[in-house]
Amino acid sequence: MVNTLRVRVLIFSNSDVVGSFIGGEGWGTMLARDDPSALEVTMVPFFPGAPTAAAYAAKKVTELEPDLVVLPVGGYGFTNGYVEFRVKRLFGSRAAAGYKAVERWFDGKTRTDGELPRGFNAFARNVLRHTIGTEPPTSQAEITGYVCRTLDALAQFEETTTLLVTWYPGLGRNAEPKRLRNRSRFFKEISDRATSHRFPVLAVDQVLERHGQAEQFVVDDIHFNTAGHRLIASSVREAIDRETVTG
Repeated sequence: MVNTLRVRVLIFSNSDVVGSFIGGEGWGTMLARDDPSALEVTMVPFFPGAPTAAAYAAKKVTELEPDLVVLPVGGYGFTNGYVEFRVKRLFGSRAAAGYKAVERWFDGKTRTDGELPRGFNAFARNVLRHTIGTEPPTSQAEITGYVCRTLDALAQFEETTTLLVTWYPGLGRNAEPKRLRNRSRFFKEISDRATSHRFPVLAVDQVLERHGQAEQFVVDDIHFNTAGHRLIASSVREAIDRETVTG
């Protein structure tokens, strides 16, 4: 429990947290501007499925000295394939970085923020996926280990608490039984590790279920729409308030 006049919050963010798919108004951005007199929010780009994740997280907590850390973890790191990571395995990191830069440029020219790929954009994506192939960024075992080690590292900071936020809309291709089973096992393992450190856990999937059909909060089977981001922002704020005592 944090007791402070103004809560310093560090969010380990990603493209969905900042709302890249809908034009930069993601739940992290909303939280940052929600109540600046009560919350001082800093967002740091972070990928939990990397071997260096735990060390990097500890480094940023040491540097920024937050009262509370928000660690969002989705179920995409081992279930969804991307051309970028196929290119990386075949041709190396430099080629993958070059591909990603071209992909961002191409998206900027052929797709509107917040909309699904259509027309030439969708056609080009399908051609690349079938020609080059796709791979997930990491395996389930690897990312489970990386996230658990990150939670262990964050637990070393006794004056800071961590909120684990999990999400993975079980829609479209993500509704395949195998993906759902793997996701459930993954979330259980990392949630159990979080609770072993007395960290609170916010399961966004359960929040969506309590507020209606998940379809009304997403633009596809991966990305949240503005309503979804608003719901997550308010839920994260409620979780932060439960862990803090101001005054």
